[in-house]
This record gives sequence, structure tokens and C-alpha cells, in this order.
Amino acid sequence: MFKAIIFDLDGVLIDTEKLNVHYKYSLAKKLGYNLTLDDIRKSLGLGKNEATKYYQNLVGNDKLYPILSKYRREQTKQYILKYGVPLKEYVFETLSNLKSKNIKIALATSSSKSLLSLYFTFTDIQKYFDVIVSNDDVTFGKPNPEIFLKAAEKLKISICDILVVEDSLNGLKAAKSAKFQTLYIKDQWKMTRKEEAYANYKLKSLKYLDTLY
Repeated sequence: MFKAIIFDLDGVLIDTEKLNVHYKYSLAKKLGYNLTLDDIRKSLGLGKNEATKYYQNLVGNDKLYPILSKYRREQTKQYILKYGVPLKEYVFETLSNLKSKNIKIALATSSSKSLLSLYFTFTDIQKYFDVIVSNDDVTFGKPNPEIFLKAAEKLKISICDILVVEDSLNGLKAAKSAKFQTLYIKDQWKMTRKEEAYANYKLKSLKYLDTLY
């Protein structure tokens, strides 16, 4: 049984990854960049600095990601103010069940603290986390494993006793490189067989997470 589970946020616990992709893709088109949805997909889960470099290599402009990111934050905020935070199915059931079994819960997200504050204002999900590490707390973002290592350090639990739950390839790569056990939860993308090699476990939904502990 795992002693702790580290969750990614967007695409795993809250259903904001689709908004993320939609806003960035639509604005990039308006700005004249011929990006594909797969281009956007490959940037999911990256830290701020890593995403900036990714888009610079992609289009030759290191200003594109900050522009896309700012627009995404603004549009996401407007969406949440109007509709609330879109949660993935079985989120509260899953987190409550983990608490009942005394399994520690950490959050390791590439989102900024300001965006987290917005999410937490409109949902009480924050109360379930024993540890929270955001992109603002690390020097290197995913796919560097620093964010997961910092979460494990704060949990004071050995890496071998921790499961990392992710929906992005960059997140899985980060966790796997530090020898964490990894779980891929399918969101809006279907991974290739080669990509799925970064996941020790694969589930369609949080509903089935309790089969692993």
C-alpha cells in the first residue's frame, strides 16, 4: 500500500486542461502562429521557464508563451467567476477515501500560486492536501523532478512509498526520472504505447484509484 499520493492538478483533479488548450490554441491562431493541438499538448505540465523555451524552439519567439499564459489565466478566471471550478468526477470521493485510510495527500502543480488561490476560493479542495507545491516553489519545472522531490521531502515519506498521479507526459517523465511509481489518468489525450511506458499504472478515471491501495 502507498503511504502517500502526489496529485497533479489540471486534468487530474480539476477539469481545466481543456480550457488551457482551447485558450492557448485559439489565441495562437489569432496571432498568426500555425500551431497544432499536438503542439499545445506537448507543452502541458511544463514549468513556466520550460514552457517558454519550448515555444521559443517551436516558433522562434520567447515572448509567445508568456502571452498565451497570461491570456489563459485571464480567460480561465472569467470562466470560473461565471461557472465555478470544473472538477473531475470522483474527486471528493477519492480524496475523502484516502483521508479515511490515513494516506497522505500532496499537490504538485505547474500552476502558479495566484491561479491556485483562484481555484481554492471557489472550491474547498485545499483542505485535503497535507502538502502543496506549486511552480513558484521550485527552480526547475516539469519535466524536471524537483517539484515531486520537494513534495516528498515535505511529506517526509520515502519515494518508494509514494504514487504520483498525472495526466501529462511531461509530468510522468518528471516523476519517473526520480523513481516514483506513476499513474496515468487519461484526460483529453491518448498516449502512444511508447509514452505509456512512463506510467506504472493506467486508469480511465479516479473512480478506480482505490484498486491500487
